[in-house]
Amino acid sequence: MTTSPGRWFSLKTVIKYISILLLLLLSCRDTHKSISPNENCFILGGCEKSDYDLENLYYRLSFIIDGKYTFMQSGYLNRSLISENLYIPVRDIFELCGRVLYDRSPVQSSLTFILEPPDSLVSSTIVDTDEGGNFCVMLRKGVYNLLISPHKQDAIPQLFKKIEISEDTSDLSISYPDEDIRFVYGRILLDAKSGLPVKGISVVAYKEISKDIVLRSNLSITNDTGDFSLVIPDRDSEYSLRLSGSPVNPDWPTITFKDIITYGVVQLQAITLDSVPPLRHISGQVSSGERSQLIAIMKNDWMSYRKTFTTDSDGYFEADLREGEYDIIIAPEDIFSSRWGISTWSSIKVPGTKDYEFKPSTKILVEGKIINDPKTRINLIRSGGCRGTDDIKLFTTILPEEDGSFVVKVSQGLYRISVESLDAQRTLILSNQMCIDKDTDLGDIGIPESTILRGRIENLSGHLISKLRLDILLKEISSQDFIPVASYEINGGEFSVIVPDLNHIQIKDSHE
Repeated sequence: MTTSPGRWFSLKTVIKYISILLLLLLSCRDTHKSISPNENCFILGGCEKSDYDLENLYYRLSFIIDGKYTFMQSGYLNRSLISENLYIPVRDIFELCGRVLYDRSPVQSSLTFILEPPDSLVSSTIVDTDEGGNFCVMLRKGVYNLLISPHKQDAIPQLFKKIEISEDTSDLSISYPDEDIRFVYGRILLDAKSGLPVKGISVVAYKEISKDIVLRSNLSITNDTGDFSLVIPDRDSEYSLRLSGSPVNPDWPTITFKDIITYGVVQLQAITLDSVPPLRHISGQVSSGERSQLIAIMKNDWMSYRKTFTTDSDGYFEADLREGEYDIIIAPEDIFSSRWGISTWSSIKVPGTKDYEFKPSTKILVEGKIINDPKTRINLIRSGGCRGTDDIKLFTTILPEEDGSFVVKVSQGLYRISVESLDAQRTLILSNQMCIDKDTDLGDIGIPESTILRGRIENLSGHLISKLRLDILLKEISSQDFIPVASYEINGGEFSVIVPDLNHIQIKDSHE
C-alpha cells in the first residue's frame, strides 16, 4: 500500500543568537514621522489603542527557594493603582518528590509541569530525574499537565498525565501503565516496484495534545530491511508518523503521514516513498569573494527539506541537493565585519544551470536621532527575513553620537529596534517588528516619561527565598505576548522601581 505524505515544517537554523533580557517599551507605526517627546507617544510603533493593553502593567517575580529551586509567580496592576504600593505575597508552595518507572525500572528523564490553564507570564517548571528515576520539585497548588520525556529516546516513549497538586499531595511517583502501552511495527520501502528497504530513517509517532504539547513515541531508526518498531503509551488515540534523517542517513527529507496509526493498529502495511526526489550534485560561486554559509530550503507541499553548506574562501561551493525548487539564503561567515548582508534568492531549480552564481547585496543603512536622551544604547534585533523564509537571528548594538544621531549598516530583514537609556530614571523603548529592506531613516526618537512603582514582597511560604528579580511587562493585544519593559533585582522586601507612566501616554492615530 502507498501512503500519501502530509506536510511537516522542520527545525529552524540559527547562525548566531545572543539571548538578552530586554528592558524595553513599545512605540508609533509611522517610522518616518518625527514626534516630539512631550507628546508621550510610543515612538517607533503602535500608537493606536488596539495595539497594547495600556490599562495595566504586568509583573513577574522570580526567585530561588531554599537555595535550589527556581520559582515564578505573576500578576498585574491597573494603571489607576500605580501610585499606590504593590503588595506581592509569596505563599502556597509545596516541595514534592517522586520517582519515574517504566516496566518496573527507573527512568532517567525530564519532567515538564505546565499549569492548567497556562500562565503566559511564567515558564513551565522543568526538573530532571537522577539515574534512579528520583526527583524533587517545588510547585504551587493547582492542576498541571505533566509531560515526561525520557533521556533514552530509542526505547521509552514520552508519557502525558494530568495531575492535581494540593496540601494533601505527598508523593509524585509515576509508573508507565502496562495496560495502555501499544507496540506498533512497520517497514519503509523506497518504492512499490523495486521493494528496496530504506535504511537509517528516523521514525517517530506523535499526537498533538495542545499547541504547546506534542506527545511522542520512542525514536526508532530503520534497519537493513527497513523495519522499525514504536512504543506508544496510548491504545485509543490516533497518531501521526514522521520520517526524517538520522546519523546513518542524514540527507533525508522530513515527511509526515497524518493519523496513520489508528485504534487497534499493531502492524502497519509497508510505507512506500515513490515521490522522494533523488539527490543531484550542484556547484557554483558566491561573488562576494569570501567564505559564506548557504541554506537551501525546498519549496514543497508534502515534505520539508533543507540543507546547509559552506563556500571556500573564494566563494566556491559544491553540494548534493534533492531535485526541486529552493529558496537559497546566503550569509557571510563573518557576518558582522563583512560589507555583504544576508541575501535570499527564490525559485532556484535543481537540477538547473551547470553552475549557479549568486551575488549578495551589500548591507543597508539605518539612521535616526535620539532627541531627548543622547546617553543611550541602540540595539537592533533581527528575528529573520521579511518574507519568513530566512530565520537567521542577529543582535547588533551601537552608541549614538553626542548629539543623539546614529547610523548603522545592517542586513535586510525583520527587526525590533530598542533604545536602552543609560539613565536609570528613564523608561526604555522598543519598536514593533518592522521590515527593513532598504535604507531607512527612523527620524527623531524620544524617550517617554516614567514613574515610580513602590511595593513590598512578603514571604508567607515558610521557605527561604533569595535572588529576587521583578520584571515589568506590557501586553501586546494582537499576539497576546508580554513585552518586558524593565527588570530589577530586589534586595529585601521593599522595592522602588522605574516603570512606564501609562497615565501620561496620549494615544495618537498613526495616520495623522
